[in-house]
Amino acid sequence: MPARIPTPDQSRKLSGERKTVAQRRVFSPGEDLHLRYSQVALPFSPEHAGYLAIHLASLDAVSFGEFKELVQRLDKNARDHGFEGLTVACVSFGLWRHWHEQGDVALDPELFEGAEALEAVLSRNDPPYAFDGGEFFFHVKATTREECETIIRVVLYALRDKVNIEKSVCTIGDSIHGGRIYGGRMLHGLISSVEPVGFSARAIIGHEFPSHRGGCFAVTQQFIHDWQQLSGMADNQMENLIGRDHNGNIITNDDSAAHVKMVRVNDEDGLNYRHISQSQPFRARSRIVRDEKIYVIEDKPRRPEIGPGKEEGVYQVSYTKTIAALTRVLENMIGSDPGYIKCRHLNFSHADSGSYWYVPSAVELGLEAPHDELTVPMNEFFDIRSSNGFMFYNAKDYLHHVGNRAPQAATLSPQPSDRVVELLGNTFSRWHDTWYRRRPAPELGHLKKWLRSGDGDLNQLSLAERKGLATKRTLELLSSSGLGNEFDTFRIHPSELIVGVVPEFTLGSGFEAMDYMNEAERENAFVLRLNEAGAAGHNVPNYARAVSVGIGTLTDEIRQRRDEATSEESRAFYASALLAYEGVTSYLKNYAELARKRSSEISSSRAEERENLLAIAERFERLGKDRPTSFVDAAQLVFSLHCCMHISGESVSIGRLDQILNPFYESDLSADEITQAQAQEIIDCFWLKMNEKVLLNHRHFNDRLSRGSGAIPYEGGDFPQGAALNQWVQQVTVGGSKANDSEVPEDASNEVTRMCLRAARRLPLNAPCLSLKVSSRTPQWVFDEAAKVVLSGGGHPFLINDDKITGGLMESGHRSGGEGEMELADARDMVCDGCFESLVAGKNEFAFSYVPVPDAIEMALNRGRTYAAAGPVHITGLKASFRSPPAKEIKDFDTFYDIFLDHYRFKLIDFFSGMLVRYGNLNAVCPSPLLSPLIDGCLESGRDLTAGGARYKLVAPLMNGMACAIDSLWAIRSLVYSEEAVLTLDELVHGLICDWGHDMKEPFYPASLGEDRIAVQAERFKQLRLYALSLPKFGLGHDEIDDFGRRVVNDLVDLVYDVFSQPEGPVREGIERLTAEYSMEGRPFSWVITPGIATFEDYAGVGAFLGASADGRCNRQTVASDFSPSPTPPDLPVADTTRASAASLRAWAPGTSDSVDPIGVGLSNGAPVDINILENFPLDELTELIKGFAEGSLGPNMMSISCADRNTLSEAQNMPERYDLVRMRMGGWSEFFVAMFPHHQEQHKRRPIFVPD
Repeated sequence: MPARIPTPDQSRKLSGERKTVAQRRVFSPGEDLHLRYSQVALPFSPEHAGYLAIHLASLDAVSFGEFKELVQRLDKNARDHGFEGLTVACVSFGLWRHWHEQGDVALDPELFEGAEALEAVLSRNDPPYAFDGGEFFFHVKATTREECETIIRVVLYALRDKVNIEKSVCTIGDSIHGGRIYGGRMLHGLISSVEPVGFSARAIIGHEFPSHRGGCFAVTQQFIHDWQQLSGMADNQMENLIGRDHNGNIITNDDSAAHVKMVRVNDEDGLNYRHISQSQPFRARSRIVRDEKIYVIEDKPRRPEIGPGKEEGVYQVSYTKTIAALTRVLENMIGSDPGYIKCRHLNFSHADSGSYWYVPSAVELGLEAPHDELTVPMNEFFDIRSSNGFMFYNAKDYLHHVGNRAPQAATLSPQPSDRVVELLGNTFSRWHDTWYRRRPAPELGHLKKWLRSGDGDLNQLSLAERKGLATKRTLELLSSSGLGNEFDTFRIHPSELIVGVVPEFTLGSGFEAMDYMNEAERENAFVLRLNEAGAAGHNVPNYARAVSVGIGTLTDEIRQRRDEATSEESRAFYASALLAYEGVTSYLKNYAELARKRSSEISSSRAEERENLLAIAERFERLGKDRPTSFVDAAQLVFSLHCCMHISGESVSIGRLDQILNPFYESDLSADEITQAQAQEIIDCFWLKMNEKVLLNHRHFNDRLSRGSGAIPYEGGDFPQGAALNQWVQQVTVGGSKANDSEVPEDASNEVTRMCLRAARRLPLNAPCLSLKVSSRTPQWVFDEAAKVVLSGGGHPFLINDDKITGGLMESGHRSGGEGEMELADARDMVCDGCFESLVAGKNEFAFSYVPVPDAIEMALNRGRTYAAAGPVHITGLKASFRSPPAKEIKDFDTFYDIFLDHYRFKLIDFFSGMLVRYGNLNAVCPSPLLSPLIDGCLESGRDLTAGGARYKLVAPLMNGMACAIDSLWAIRSLVYSEEAVLTLDELVHGLICDWGHDMKEPFYPASLGEDRIAVQAERFKQLRLYALSLPKFGLGHDEIDDFGRRVVNDLVDLVYDVFSQPEGPVREGIERLTAEYSMEGRPFSWVITPGIATFEDYAGVGAFLGASADGRCNRQTVASDFSPSPTPPDLPVADTTRASAASLRAWAPGTSDSVDPIGVGLSNGAPVDINILENFPLDELTELIKGFAEGSLGPNMMSISCADRNTLSEAQNMPERYDLVRMRMGGWSEFFVAMFPHHQEQHKRRPIFVPD
């Protein structure tokens, strides 16, 4: 029996030079997609196409039965002839209505709603559009022109004597230049649905019109090019016309009139209307000639200005599921100014024929349906992926494989459900929208604008209470149809299991906060470098408590504590928190109402979606009052609170999701209320909801940052915005040990751990960042899953050695002085902040700031001055520290090293004294009424998080540039003080000030010396730089420098603790002041100091403030990320820097001469090494590498692994849309490579590659 649908091979043959690829999906019971009920020909893009618009002599000329018989004959012929040609049959709305009136077809009363508006757009705007009506349209798709003509003649012969030949239009299109248009200069037709799930959901009529399920609508336009204008255009003008270059890349400018931008119109949910656009160039218009009983298709004479190799025009066919979608796009292309055409393309191509049509379903036409199989092709442009089987390069290819359940997608097992694929397709659409336009950036204004009766007099409310009221009002407004739509924080898709929207606020874009201060408070905040949007965030709430007691109980507790408060300060704190949690209750209530409203708007035929929306409504109503009772309840409450935190300006992470949710999973599983597959689908949906706001085109950023934003060190600071545009601070931590005091740690891995790892592997997202705590006790299946996640290319999971970090936190509590000892259970409950900083889930406040190391070397070299700014203005550089001995007087390396340590000691004094002076300032400007009740100690003490309420107060001096510092110290020892010395320290200082000869500065080398003399010295410095670059570098397999590096770290860590635990001067005074001010009975005030090494995403920013360094790095060049080995300098070609993984990673582990682990335990806030591997790294060897890290023999206490070949990264720079899923670890999180600024891309290409030993 002939196949019912084209095979993948037949699909590829049909596409010919248009070069599509295809997969076949075989459906199992219950997999019921709308496309299964559609006409078979709909998805295919052919080499040759025929467009036949037929005008009948009258509406009664052809009955529905005759039409149906013709379509069935065409379908049979297609199958009998191996789908060499096949046809989509369309009918005018008027004729379908006529057949309905005769009782031949079904017609839902609302099916053609909006037809008048659609027709008006076409008729009113003629030109550039055309509307000449007709009763039938046949879209013929064939492997040859002859086959097209044969099928058209079959149609014409069947309808002979009933057709108005003079009015009917026939055109044959073919893939001139492989489907390129404008004389072969431009690719087109790249963007379309590539798999049956998204095709069904967004382009095919579904349960909203059950009688028409599988049908759709179409608009046809035959555009004729104005070659007199086009021929004079340069290539870049032609590219601007379309909005893509000759390679198919989108042009990322702000030209809103380009064709690709004009046809992209979003619906009310912010998703672009999906059009299945199937256009085709044609060499010449055709005409139908009847010679007795034979119909002949003849080409009309071409216009003289159309030269060889040029098409006369393009025939455009667009299929979609709603009439409104067609109308909105056609209107948008015209624009709103009468007499003008906005879409530039339409000024050079006008239609001379066209109409709109109904495309009946296969069922309505009596064709076999539902199809047991489907083939949906994809343009070969996107047919590229990693050979490792785990890593997909682009969203189109990923969807093509996962939506078709392709054999190549077996590594995604268990494959995401169709629900997840549909929602992921929507997510990709939101991301891709940022290529075309900037997202809106509304502002909230001042609280007084939003006052309601009962709010009271703002002047009589404390600042804390005003902050609480502003939080409440913000949550209410952003979960309403007004501002909620503007901020895109209030929507529900009927297929969602987890509901809510994280705002687009990132560390790079900043947060939007409602103003609540008066003018005097604003002036004070300005002086303190703080503002209302400057919440520190960077914390992890106690979501375990939230799901344990529920919002209702938590709110009641806050209310009771307010009523029982004995001081005005604590009463104001509780009142503020109560207002904030009333906002949470309103948020949940508003979402319940939205779900009910959406369910009422959906027809009863969409039963599954209605039931889901009603279940969501019931769930939100319960969660506003009661504790969660099921797995999905708990997951939803965690996510809803997460949304509320971010909406209110608190950039917090999730925490140990597996520990929070596993009790609910086990309970549901034992009660047969859930299956493992259903739970995985919920986790997948949770993952998707945390990654909806990716910005791919960094040109389209929104900047909300101002003085006072990002007050992590108790004052505002400038984050490296360009590096953090997709950093929402969203970490999920899994694995590790159970949070108890047992003598032997107990592994905490569970089935939710597995689900989270699988979500990270199977869903190509950059958030949430998944952190995995591992140890020698970790089960083998965790290592197996983790290795697969790494090879999927997302920079996940971030690996944490549980024993090292637990030991480090315990040591921090012990060595920090005071009474800040940390309990073992709390240390084991370590979670990651939004990047990786070590926190205790729901029990701490946290502050950090950078204390760079390389500039202390500059100070030791240059008498306390940094020399990046040396020259005519600052002469020897910026005066940053005390005046130490000049270089010429430093006779040995040990003396130099001691001077370096002394300068760093003063940097630490400056760090700690600044932190101590600023402590508490945030409470006077930007308290945290929403976050504080979920931080242990705050409710109990009656103090806000910003006023010392938390159980632990973690402060992290974060060293950075560490590899550069180690390499530079080693280079100084080698270049100046070894037996092979090549220059003096004084000469080295001059070389570094002059950027290794690349910037011979006044006054050191004045112009009066003459160019020749200066050039000779410059060349000497350049040669010395090459020698410095050739010296051994830390972390690349050189034992001697690795031992030295651990010594440097140990000395610096000792300094950190010595400065704080044995304080003198301003540090001592600050500690005594805060101890007196913030200590409570039974709760003495103390800090836990957690030193770490971190650049996060700011490795370029850190380097931008540093002068040239002795390791060969030039002035202001990037440093390595975190505690990674140094990359190749950006001014040099990408080098072949492959290193044996295990041999190199031993540099960070304790050596044989180390009595303690200076890195793994000493750096308790974390000291990650970020390594890159090639895509072909063997899975079994990667598993063993991760296991070696878990056992402590390899690496520091944290490690990230990015997987991508350098060629992949280079290709991504050239063809962004073909590589839009390639992600790399930025230092604290994962970023899409194509979204990075070029200097970040180049740095990633220059990182050392770690290969199997």
